[in-house]
Amino acid sequence: MAFGSFTYDAFATLAGWQLCRRSWRANARRSADERMAWQLARLQRLLIDAGAHVPYYRRLFEEMGFNPAADFRHLDDLAGLPTLSKDQVREHADDLKRRPLPARAICERTSGSTGEPLAVWIAPAQIAVEKATVWRHWHWLGYRFRDPVAIVRTYVPRDGEPLWRYDRARNFLYFSAYHLDECNATDFLRRVQRFRPRFLRGYPSSLAILADVAAARGVPVDGLKAVLTASETLTDQVRAKLHTTFAAPVCDWYGLAEQVVTAAQCGHGDGLHCHDDYGIWELRPLDDGTGRCRIIGTNLHNTAMPLIRYETGDLAVPGHANRCPCGRTFPRIARVTGREDDELIDPSGRRIPAVNFYSVFREFPAIRRFQMIQHRADLLEVRLDTGAWNADDERELRHVLQDRIGRGMALRLVRDREFEKNPQGKRRAVISHVRRTKARHEVTA
Repeated sequence: MAFGSFTYDAFATLAGWQLCRRSWRANARRSADERMAWQLARLQRLLIDAGAHVPYYRRLFEEMGFNPAADFRHLDDLAGLPTLSKDQVREHADDLKRRPLPARAICERTSGSTGEPLAVWIAPAQIAVEKATVWRHWHWLGYRFRDPVAIVRTYVPRDGEPLWRYDRARNFLYFSAYHLDECNATDFLRRVQRFRPRFLRGYPSSLAILADVAAARGVPVDGLKAVLTASETLTDQVRAKLHTTFAAPVCDWYGLAEQVVTAAQCGHGDGLHCHDDYGIWELRPLDDGTGRCRIIGTNLHNTAMPLIRYETGDLAVPGHANRCPCGRTFPRIARVTGREDDELIDPSGRRIPAVNFYSVFREFPAIRRFQMIQHRADLLEVRLDTGAWNADDERELRHVLQDRIGRGMALRLVRDREFEKNPQGKRRAVISHVRRTKARHEVTA
């Protein structure tokens, strides 16, 4: 039963749905004391297992003189352990895996907005929790199993395949986020009208393109219960556009391919609920006077490769201390920041969201870092920092990228060239020096 196969996905979906119905829904209304007691027991069990079976933590705990069974008595004790950076995960990847790995554990590769690929092993129990947490969020918004959902993400058509795909088992209609020009978007909106979805899901930038085309072409999408966004920073401007165009609440989701922590908005839209039965959230304030905090997370279920006090690289603005009007007791953050990338724009004016490319680079284990720089509407340069690399790797990467950017844009692959940084000294994975003229489909460099 291979990861990514229909059988595996169906098994994980069913396991998550059963967990959601059995207990996961009720967790959102437990008292603070009940939640903390549950977290403490679960976290101590994770630390004991990590100290006994994960070489990295066995050495760390021995060096610190830390015995999780005797020394861990309160959630605040977690702060006594050092944080774990992405670079440390790469450097110690093998020693961070449990010995032995849980049966049917899978390896999840991520590139993310940093442009630095990472591989993390995920235990089956965590896969079920991931699915259950998604189902719970959708249930908050009125979803019932097999409600029709239109999705602009995940699906990547191969040569000769249609730009949309229907998943009959779950009643999902997928559309390629790589092909959202005005003509294709209009065609997809017409199909959505006939499909009559109750939910619309996708990257904020992709859904914004659909909203622009829907407004310009007069193609309304009625009857939605919610618009579901994820994977990119949802700006106030895009939120307002989606809400106005689709006449439905816009509910954002925050998560990581590393599956460490996650948060989601209910229908009230007042911040995001932190799912603290999924992972432990720590918010560490920055010293820049902005009120933003570093997000440090500890997953409570992934025994295959426990990431304890993991530096996510994302930032959050703390939320209200009072309970949300929805009655759920999870703590809240106001919003997540730090996930903004440029979009690419081809010579025809087609906008290609940056997040669409992360799944490409994670398929090449030799790529340590990447950066995409669009110098002109017809030229994209990809800078690579690699390990062992050969002509076949380059040919395959070129082929896959060219399929996604189209034939109207030349592709230049370069290695061992310095990566660009912004004025604040930060290196972004995707940079475009091309801007789009809003009034017409023109691009200027």
